[in-house]
Amino acid sequence: MIKNDKLVNFNVNHVIIDFLVIISVYGAAYFLTPAWKNIDYRFFYGIMLLSFTITFFLFMAFFRMYSMSTFFRPKSVLRNTTLSLVFTTATMFVALFSVYSTGFSRLFLLVFLSVTFILLNTEKIILLKVRKATTFNTKAIYVGNMSEKKGKGLYEDFVHLTPLSGFNFTILGYIDTSGAETKAEGCLGDIKDFEMILRHNPCGNVIFAISIMEAQRFDIEQLLRISSEMGITSRVIFDSYQFENYHWYVSSLGAYPMLTYDNVSLDPISQVLKRSMDIVGGITGVILSLPILIITAIAIKLNSPGPVIFKQLRVGLHGEKFHIYKFRSMYINAEQQLKDLMAKNEMGDSRVFKMKDDPRITKIGKFIRKTSIDELPQFFNVIIGNMSLVGTRPPTVNEVEQYDRHHFMRISIKPGITGMWQTSGRNKITDFEQIVKLDVAYIENWSLILDIKLILKTIKVLFDRTGAY
Repeated sequence: MIKNDKLVNFNVNHVIIDFLVIISVYGAAYFLTPAWKNIDYRFFYGIMLLSFTITFFLFMAFFRMYSMSTFFRPKSVLRNTTLSLVFTTATMFVALFSVYSTGFSRLFLLVFLSVTFILLNTEKIILLKVRKATTFNTKAIYVGNMSEKKGKGLYEDFVHLTPLSGFNFTILGYIDTSGAETKAEGCLGDIKDFEMILRHNPCGNVIFAISIMEAQRFDIEQLLRISSEMGITSRVIFDSYQFENYHWYVSSLGAYPMLTYDNVSLDPISQVLKRSMDIVGGITGVILSLPILIITAIAIKLNSPGPVIFKQLRVGLHGEKFHIYKFRSMYINAEQQLKDLMAKNEMGDSRVFKMKDDPRITKIGKFIRKTSIDELPQFFNVIIGNMSLVGTRPPTVNEVEQYDRHHFMRISIKPGITGMWQTSGRNKITDFEQIVKLDVAYIENWSLILDIKLILKTIKVLFDRTGAY
């Protein structure tokens, strides 16, 4: 059985409890208010319940409120539950305004939202109390390198763990793996005396906080076997490889534990949210721009011979090639002229070509480039799924062939119609490495809010007509 990475620790029990609370409150609010009297709106109320529940669970999952480790930081529980309710309510109001009807009971909405807010937060408080009451205190010994600042910090974290974290340990002390002769307060001995220390300090848990390099200096398998044979639970925290801006999580492949590192912020839930926004945004973009699409197509056909749509092979997610769609803004022999014009490239890098007075561009082409109308057909790329509304700049095949190792980070997500580079000055940024930095910053800091901000910023840039030619 393959468990799905970041969803391995998904807490189904909390989902069921939240679901029962929402259903119960919804039913009570429906029958205790005049809502039930309006027979014509029963289907509408059912759809609203389904929409509210799905939206709420998506926001809760986005805030990782259904993770087994949720209660490790109890202060965030009520805050994130409240935020999920606020965002769900805001989404609901937007939907209600779009299908406004006088037959809908406002009293029902007030009762449902108010009571749901109170009961869900009360439920979380009760779960926290239950977690505290059912967490047994157990003695533990910490094993780690106390000569490093990080090792000392982690030891202090375990010493001061709150019962609400789910790990109510009484730390007896630590076993040092550094080999240093000078020992600080709390040291029970050196790693070479591991078994003897356990004999003289009875405990229920041993917490190993070690790196792969440290594990090579002593037989970690033997230490785990000693703990097991003495009936002691072993907990291993592998500080194996520390990469800046990398995220890590534990999952499993069948019976094999698996530690995963990545620096792409999109987990499965985030991918669903982003793809949903792409589909809605792509279809909306096509509908709103349809008159412009038709007029532009006619203008291009009358201005110069050749196809209306220009297709070019680009590199997408994880190196997958796809055809990007644009309105043709150049003469049909533009690709043949490119080699002769490379000496006039204003980007200072052969991997990206930009030229202010490019002779290959038609009269209509200059206008649609200036206004970014040439990129409107990319909404179809978004709908198909090989592009996103927001992402990194889609590179050409030739560009990728010249990439250094760190440049490949740019194709770890789908390319976008707009992104950090497009909204940060576009042609004012001519350094390819700076473009890469902007793309990587987007990947490492992705959020739905960031996408919305970049879309709004793109609209502003388009109206300002800045940074494009």
